[in-house]
Amino acid sequence: MAFVSALFILFYIKERTTRAKLLQFVSGVNVTLFWIISYLWDYFVFVLSALCYIVTLAIIQQDGWSTFDQLGRVFLVLLFYAFSSLPVTYLFAYMFHVPATGFVKMMLLNVLSGTIFFTAVSLLRFDGIDLQDVADVLEWIFLFFPSFSLTQSMNALNMVGGREALCQRACEQITICTEELKCLLVPQCCGMSAFTFDQQTGINRNLLFFTGIGVVSFAIILLVDYRVVKKIFSRKPKTVDMSGDQGEIDSDVLDEKRRVAACSDVELSSYNLVLKELSKSYGKFVAVNKLSVGVRHSECFGLLGINGAGKTSTFKMMTGDENITDGNAWVNGINLRTDMNRVHKHIGYCPQFDALLEDLTG
Repeated sequence: MAFVSALFILFYIKERTTRAKLLQFVSGVNVTLFWIISYLWDYFVFVLSALCYIVTLAIIQQDGWSTFDQLGRVFLVLLFYAFSSLPVTYLFAYMFHVPATGFVKMMLLNVLSGTIFFTAVSLLRFDGIDLQDVADVLEWIFLFFPSFSLTQSMNALNMVGGREALCQRACEQITICTEELKCLLVPQCCGMSAFTFDQQTGINRNLLFFTGIGVVSFAIILLVDYRVVKKIFSRKPKTVDMSGDQGEIDSDVLDEKRRVAACSDVELSSYNLVLKELSKSYGKFVAVNKLSVGVRHSECFGLLGINGAGKTSTFKMMTGDENITDGNAWVNGINLRTDMNRVHKHIGYCPQFDALLEDLTG
């Protein structure tokens, strides 16, 4: 399952780095709808993988992993694991730029958290080591990793399934076997259930963590793509210093600057596009330096410039691909800095390079 859950990261890294996702948002695709549909499809694919795993267990008929109830519990845990691991994978997709690298590192994280973390907690609980308190603290921390919760849940199901197999063998030795008699012969058979909050044999705590992590991760994804996170953590816009960088400015450029500067808030709505003192800097490097442009309705406007003049950076700011460092911009009177998702409903965008996914048809 570490491999399966990590596999989904490939597509989302590629979709983001090729700007295919941005192109969909600019085309008017709702952010929430985009992620819900993506999640439902990925969940469906994961369920198919989980069913293959369940069928394999049913064929093997291993004690503790063979009855309908036992396989049903395993399938339920896998469903909850998918609910949490998919949004976590989506979040990690923002951290990588190469799909293969993201997949390998995500798979290693799943394997590490699912095996090494679980082994470490188990070793610390040995009587000879006597670090139960440390193990408990680490366990609560590691529960935030879906793969750790999955391993812990499977271990609990294995213990419960083993007890059930033991009780069944004890019951087979008696002509008439009842639950009371089975409980009397084997005390471990009394009140045996995986759906408890028991630290060793219960899975309820893990199911709660699966649910919580899935909901929180999905909420963070929406906050990221609705640019709420950028607004919260973005620094105060810098004022780009124009001194010494302007050179000789053409008269028509100065006229355009004055015209845009004189625009009132009411006049902004009469323009299709207004860029007012728009600036973009990457550290100390100034890519766009106080660009002012006003494009009225029915006008056709071309932005020309030599390589490195800042054309691409300007369009990235206008589509929301990059934050505006300083200045402001409006589309049909809608502010790009405060309402980019609404702006997307009013614009179309043809990127510099092909942003269509290779596997799309039609």
